[in-house]
Amino acid sequence: MRNKIISHPIIFTTVIAVIILLIPLVSTILSNTKSSTVIFHLAPSTATVEFKHQRYSSNSPINLTPGTYTATVSAPGFESKEISFTLTKNSNVTVRTFLVSPDSGFLPYESNYDALYTLREIAASDSAPSDLTEFLTKYDQKLTIVDRLPVTHNLDVISDPGSFYIFNGSNLPQCQRIFCLEIGAGTNSGFTDAEDLIKSWGYNPSDYQIIKSQK
Repeated sequence: MRNKIISHPIIFTTVIAVIILLIPLVSTILSNTKSSTVIFHLAPSTATVEFKHQRYSSNSPINLTPGTYTATVSAPGFESKEISFTLTKNSNVTVRTFLVSPDSGFLPYESNYDALYTLREIAASDSAPSDLTEFLTKYDQKLTIVDRLPVTHNLDVISDPGSFYIFNGSNLPQCQRIFCLEIGAGTNSGFTDAEDLIKSWGYNPSDYQIIKSQK
């Protein structure tokens, strides 16, 4: 074997050179393999996103290689749409999008509280579509605060979700009035911030029995 290698020095040198050239390429490929993550927040919650012949549900982290992707979002009873997103190396990206009904627009969302939360997240962005903003404005105007805050949901986007929460507290044993609100916070400033948010919605906290809970 040694004699054969020595008798073909050109071939041996060429093989070694190719291997040396391939090492950085292989290293780059391995380092880029599924080094980024994307998570989709979709409305309605039954929506799925499909790309690269795979279908994914909302709120499920997906590991992918960096690059630009085109995907199709669809759900029964809603118009499908195409979206694009880009992942850089070692990035964590959240993609929020929504679908509308071809017959009734945003109407199906009025009784879908989880989807409403996602819609409010999208509306809070700088690139919020005007039709979405208009729908949420009209929706908020026609509902009372208690209708807006069912027992198990906090529908409104808060700048610091960890500071406080607001729930409809009318079903609590402590509630002695028709309408009660439960505010949970860890500090006095948290309770104050929650009441300020209620005022910003156009409601007077004194019209409700406020039940304070320590977080």
